[in-house]
Amino acid sequence: MREARAKRILNVHRRRDPWFLDRYSVNPYYGCPFNCLYCYTRGIRYSSRQGLAVKVNAPALLSRELRKIIGEGVRGYVAVSTSTEAWNMYEEHYGVTRRVLEVLSEYRVPVHVLTKSPLVLRDADILRRIDGEAWLPPDLRETPGRGVLITFSFSTLRSSLARILEPGAPPPGRRVEAAGKLLREGFMVGMAFMPVLPHITDGELEEMARTASRVGARYVFFSPLTLYGEGKDLFLYLVKKRFGEAYASYVGMYARRSFPLRQYTGLFYRKVRELSEKYGLKIGVTGE
Repeated sequence: MREARAKRILNVHRRRDPWFLDRYSVNPYYGCPFNCLYCYTRGIRYSSRQGLAVKVNAPALLSRELRKIIGEGVRGYVAVSTSTEAWNMYEEHYGVTRRVLEVLSEYRVPVHVLTKSPLVLRDADILRRIDGEAWLPPDLRETPGRGVLITFSFSTLRSSLARILEPGAPPPGRRVEAAGKLLREGFMVGMAFMPVLPHITDGELEEMARTASRVGARYVFFSPLTLYGEGKDLFLYLVKKRFGEAYASYVGMYARRSFPLRQYTGLFYRKVRELSEKYGLKIGVTGE
């Protein structure tokens, strides 16, 4: 793991994300050792040029940069993390994500954790403090009304398939267990089944919904795969090599676009709505 000194750490977005409610994001690492083969960052400049590195000065930078948004008024959650995995295996040694959370706690800003890692359990003490003390924008004080949101992401619930699609990530079963533990501790925890891979993992939709219901997830997200840039070519090569029966469908869906055909997405979201009603699931943090 290379050590790097970032020039800035807090990303301020033009508008609040309607799904994850974040107006800001923090990524304590460059790149990601989980190596998810479908990851959208494979198609953008962010990770492909930086390599894998820890931003050793992230906590100090964040403290300085947060002063400005505190003065202007917090307008949404700070998402940790959107372009990397903040609780990767190197975090056990560096602890930079934990120190970032300590800074966020000091400034009392709301946090949305996005992760594939049960290592987030280590930081439950800080997250509990943020959850109870964060200042929420007025329009978020009732719904969701929590200082911390924790979302575990999945592309599949099958360990054998996960070893192919996300070879560096902890098995999906461990993520399910971690989500259940944090829910029992009183956190607002959801499950993001995204990306769901057409003709590869979309057959798991009912199992995904049933699992979220069994665990008690407070909200869920479902979204089919999107492919960008170089990442598209890499993933289509994987499909051809490992899932040959689906290759022709992928070429038809993605050859000239990043999103699946409207015919597919229409059926996909209709199924998601049916399953959410069947299993009593709330789609999205606000259920809107």
